[in-house]
Amino acid sequence: MAETELPETDNALTPAESLALIHTTARETREAVGFSEWPFYLIWGLAWTVAFSVTHLAKASASAPLADLPSGVVTLTWLVCIVGAVGATAVVIARGSRGVTGTTARIGKRIGLSYSAAFAGAGPISALLGLESHQIGAFFVFVVALLYVGQGAVFLDDLQLGVGIWLLAVDVLALALGAAWLNLVLAGLGGGAFLVAAMLSYRSARRVGLEDGRF
Repeated sequence: MAETELPETDNALTPAESLALIHTTARETREAVGFSEWPFYLIWGLAWTVAFSVTHLAKASASAPLADLPSGVVTLTWLVCIVGAVGATAVVIARGSRGVTGTTARIGKRIGLSYSAAFAGAGPISALLGLESHQIGAFFVFVVALLYVGQGAVFLDDLQLGVGIWLLAVDVLALALGAAWLNLVLAGLGGGAFLVAAMLSYRSARRVGLEDGRF
């Protein structure tokens, strides 16, 4: 039996066109799932900056303004910042998810699940490794950085990828400088990076018409 040859078609995509199609599809999917990212960067940038700053001031040295604060105050600060940030994030997601169904909704749920699983595992792992308090903070930053690197790579998002790589570098620097400087570095260069990303993402959202509440 003679082999059937498929007819050639002029509609075949070149490698460059295929890459462009992949990039466009990934960008549209990311925008449908993630809306505009600037509220998330802003929320967590403020939470990181406040929490790590208070921790540094409370523990850095005896001459620090808040050095005599009891450890419970630092714990309470972290609790308020994290709970507040999670609550604000949930509100933003709920607003932007209205009417989102199908594959887009499933992708969004999987992203949320990946973050929840990563943080749920990071706590027990840091405890089992016997990490010191400042090392636990650095470990969680490492987990966040990897999540951003992975999400930035999948969605071809240069800003998320850049934030993830930056956080990895900052985490290494903070650990290298030691416990006395770790929280200050993570507050300034870590939380600060989120705030800069929020500004850049907001400017990008304005250009594509997402600034009027379409998170």
